[in-house]
Amino acid sequence: NVVVTDTLPEGFVINSIVSVTNGVTTTYTSANYTLDPSTNTLTLPTGGGVSLVVPASSGGVAGVTTITINGQIN
Repeated sequence: NVVVTDTLPEGFVINSIVSVTNGVTTTYTSANYTLDPSTNTLTLPTGGGVSLVVPASSGGVAGVTTITINGQIN
């Protein structure tokens, strides 16, 4: 399983997180990630029965999953 961590800007408020793999969109709810308030570090996924899938490379072409984090800085 793939787990992504990213440090977001201070005061960043997440509105939505989605990933797209091979044309399939997965929407993550707040039950699927954590955002550490002291470090602003996002960890995805952390539960809720979802996983983050990145396909293996095939024929010399890398597998791609795009993650979009939508939000604003307050």
